[in-house]
Amino acid sequence: MRLVFRKNDLPLSRFAVVVSTKIDKRATVRNRIKRLIRESVRLLMPEITRGVDCVLCAQGRWGQVSQRTVEGNVRELLVKAGALKKY
Repeated sequence: MRLVFRKNDLPLSRFAVVVSTKIDKRATVRNRIKRLIRESVRLLMPEITRGVDCVLCAQGRWGQVSQRTVEGNVRELLVKAGALKKY
């Protein structure tokens, strides 16, 4: 996955998910990947700092990935970007 990250002046964070047809030609597979990524963001939302815009782009092979794997990847990207609150 790739993350494009930018701060905004709003009191909320916004996310977009992009899955290209290069990943898979079938819309059902692309939609499943989007649902997995969106659910990961939803679960991490309380930890994410306010005022950021993020675009998550799916890349590479996905196959049969689990929600836990996707959530770990999203968490790792957000930590690298500095978008997660530190406790």
